[in-house]
Order: sequence, then C-alpha cells, then structure tokens
Amino acid sequence: MPGTLHLLRATGSTSGLNTTRIAERTGDFYAPEAVYTLFVAVAVAVAGALLLAFRRRSAMPLRVPLALAWGGSAATACWGGWLSLSAC
Repeated sequence: MPGTLHLLRATGSTSGLNTTRIAERTGDFYAPEAVYTLFVAVAVAVAGALLLAFRRRSAMPLRVPLALAWGGSAATACWGGWLSLSAC
C-alpha cells in the first residue's frame, strides 16, 4: 500500500493531497516520492530474502517469501535500468 501511494504521487496523482500541497508540487516533490517507491521495493526484496534465508519449519508456504524477493528485486532492477537510461 505505501509503495502504491508513493508511485501514484510520483506519477502526478493528487489523491490524498490538500489543495495547498497540490499547488506547491515541483521536482522537489516528485523526486523523493520516486525514491520512496524504490525504498519500499528494496524493503520487500530484503524481507523476502530474509524469510528465505532463515526459514525454519514455518507454516508460511515457500511461495510467499519467493514472491516477495522476486517482486522486490525485479522492481529494484527496473529502477536501476530506468536511471541508467534516463542519465543518457
């Protein structure tokens, strides 16, 4: 949920913002929102990797930590690719 909200705000959505904050949006608003989205993706990848690494007779199926690690690392890799392309 937090990642979705930050992603929406980074792409221009005004949901959840008051009128003053909407009027004050500049690059200084959009850049941190994009970085916060990246931080959420990294946190999900780390959580998934830790669940996989320290897995002990857990009731949680193996699919859950695998999906967390896979999704979070994919989002982080895509972000790095986007930064590489936009730097040119």
